[in-house]
Amino acid sequence: MIIFKGSVGDEIILNTGHDLEDATKIEMRVITPSGSNEVWDAVAHTTPEHIVHTTLEGEMVDEGIYIVRAYVEWEELHSYLGKPVLVHCLDISYVVPINEVRRTIQDKNPDRPLLSDEEIYDSLAASGGDTLAASLACAEALVARGAHKVSKKIGDRQINYSDLLGHYQALVEVLQAKIQQRDFSHGTYRGGKVEDKYPINFLYSDAN
Repeated sequence: MIIFKGSVGDEIILNTGHDLEDATKIEMRVITPSGSNEVWDAVAHTTPEHIVHTTLEGEMVDEGIYIVRAYVEWEELHSYLGKPVLVHCLDISYVVPINEVRRTIQDKNPDRPLLSDEEIYDSLAASGGDTLAASLACAEALVARGAHKVSKKIGDRQINYSDLLGHYQALVEVLQAKIQQRDFSHGTYRGGKVEDKYPINFLYSDAN
């Protein structure tokens, strides 16, 4: 999960796997990027067995990874401490490149994205912030996903990856050509050959 630095009102939702009807304490236990321990208030979410915390001013102030765990008590008889969930806190400057990649790969619906912000951020990080290279990596990931999965249901939306496969295969070719053209124009000649200043290696991934 990604939350931008200083964000207020974002929801962090965790699955406890337990009935929360008789819970006497619901909270989230947090290790911040600086290593300090915090306890955040939480409540039962409308989704059964899930809890939610809404970010407050002064919480998401450090860039880095917050380690968040659900904690629930039922009287003094039983308690539950959930598995660690990583929440990436990014500077707001990442909004622009993430959205640029989304536009390039035509992932336009903010309510039903084909790729998560985390997946796009990972591609940006791997490419050193190169949005064109990150777009190619994301398009390749969607091709790999289409090659291995027939469909996926997200909420009330059914995504048919076989229909998207041809589109993203064509987009991969377009982006590869753009990167080759750009790198050629920025290349240096040595012995009659062009040496790229920006070598890029991509691995096909079977995205979730």
